[in-house]
Amino acid sequence: MTDTVQQFQTVAFYALFVTFAVTLFSENYALSVIPGIAALAYWYMMKEPAKTQQYRYMDWAATTPLILAAILLKNGASWSTVGLYVLLDLVMIGAGYQGVQSKENKRMWFILGCVMFVPILLVLLDMKRTKSAVYLTLLLWILYPLVWVSEEERLIETSTSNECYTVMDVVAKAGLVVLL
Repeated sequence: MTDTVQQFQTVAFYALFVTFAVTLFSENYALSVIPGIAALAYWYMMKEPAKTQQYRYMDWAATTPLILAAILLKNGASWSTVGLYVLLDLVMIGAGYQGVQSKENKRMWFILGCVMFVPILLVLLDMKRTKSAVYLTLLLWILYPLVWVSEEERLIETSTSNECYTVMDVVAKAGLVVLL
């Protein structure tokens, strides 16, 4: 892990922790769990840099369903609808993790993750309220697979992808709680 990546992660930890604390004492206190989980993940990434990838995917497996649920519920979706899209999201994140871990089937896992993302993309585009939060989420969630492919195709270094993920995580999580 480069010094720059560690600096990015340190800034991310503090930004997410402050967002957690401020949101905890706001009227949307339930949303504080999103930056709180992310701050904890970044704490562990700083302490165990060799496990950054595992902590990052654990963070995403916990926070992206919460982000999705928050947006869907703010737009009046039913609990069954939320459950369906959260399941698709978990498969998407799991496929991404398997793609990173796999030696032979990276593309298959990537395609599966993208296929799971399409219905999520479509349901978010259909949201009538919280448009700013929806657009922020869509923009960033589209960037994640682009960074993944860029690293896999060796267009960018692993350190650059880690820096990109870190910035996107902070903007996605802190931005969401501000916009909702």
